[in-house]
Amino acid sequence: MPDFAPVPPTVDVTSGEQAANARHLERLGAAVALTGDITPDHLGSALGPLLADAAHRAQMAHRAREHGRPDAGTRLAELLLNTAASAQR
Repeated sequence: MPDFAPVPPTVDVTSGEQAANARHLERLGAAVALTGDITPDHLGSALGPLLADAAHRAQMAHRAREHGRPDAGTRLAELLLNTAASAQR
């Protein structure tokens, strides 16, 4: 398993939630947020320190696991199904 996983940018057609989430994870020490126009230099300056420091990557991975919700999809589906079932009664 890699020490870090880049999250590729996607089209953010909402109100900037992806950037806000990235900045939130960065404040928690669980990510490095790259927002705005990402140039090769910008990417290199962000990744260089991570690639050179295994302890930093391990700390970020630990913090990401602390704040992650791997079961979020299941929990959301259960909530929606329970809500729909209650509405039909």
